[in-house]
Amino acid sequence: MEPLISIIVPVYKVEQYLRECIDSIINQTYKNLEIILVDDGSPDNCGIICDEYSAKDPRIKVIHKENGGQSDARNHALNVASGEFFSFVDSDDWIEPDMIETMIRAILASPETKMCCCGRYDVYPGQIKNGLSPSVSEYISAEEFLVKLFKKKECDVAVWDKLFHCSLFENVRFPIGEINEEVAVIFGTIKNTSKVAMISKRLYNYRHRPSSTTHAPFTQRNMVVVKNAKNIVEICDNRYPSIKKYALCYYSERLLETCIKMSSADAFDRSVYSSLMSELNGLKHYLRPSYRARYYILSTGIYSKIKKIYTTVRRALCTK
Repeated sequence: MEPLISIIVPVYKVEQYLRECIDSIINQTYKNLEIILVDDGSPDNCGIICDEYSAKDPRIKVIHKENGGQSDARNHALNVASGEFFSFVDSDDWIEPDMIETMIRAILASPETKMCCCGRYDVYPGQIKNGLSPSVSEYISAEEFLVKLFKKKECDVAVWDKLFHCSLFENVRFPIGEINEEVAVIFGTIKNTSKVAMISKRLYNYRHRPSSTTHAPFTQRNMVVVKNAKNIVEICDNRYPSIKKYALCYYSERLLETCIKMSSADAFDRSVYSSLMSELNGLKHYLRPSYRARYYILSTGIYSKIKKIYTTVRRALCTK
């Protein structure tokens, strides 16, 4: 019998996209699915839409709960999921009809494999672009997968373009109240599989929205990105020493991105900024060429000058 796959969908304020998302899941070529829609206290009609679909398709289970954020919603679903494999879909995205079947076939063909990663499309208003995708379909070791992740060329820490065996989540849950929460999950799950299946086909459609946390300005919550990246260096130092240099590259680039966000913020702790910049200066040789140019711009103060000009122009326009 084909294994049951639990597809977990956290739902919050996505009324205009939700039907497209659910339709793409229920119309998968792979049919043995448990679809868990978690209405995370959405103030619009999302909860009604979820119930509507549940009444039509017995594979759909709906959880209505108070708003606790995406991580909390996913954890609620994980606690009740009964599938042998788990997949995650964001409720403003959609998946290709053969995504689940392609990924489960790849995993089942290799007994040592408990995780699969596919490619994606990046969806912008009025435009769809080719996003990250494995260059070839293959089976690779956990170390090789992490190197690709650190380079952010063929894959990243997103959980929604991956399929996981349920055993990988036995002691793993999404950190609640944090951004960058998927980093902890990927590094918590990868240690329990020796092989990862890479699928070169783009099967996930990731919608970019200006209101998403990815595009949000700097707040103190962004500091967890640095913390997570530093933890990754320690994990690799202890478990995967042969790829520690790639982890240091990843860490240095997260430091740079955080410093750039801080320098563009209206207010930030300058002592923290100085401390991060000091650490970044010691690791700058790990930066890839495309990041070194950004480091130079940051270190010369150009970012802050551009910010001042932008602020002055904006205030002038607002007073007219």
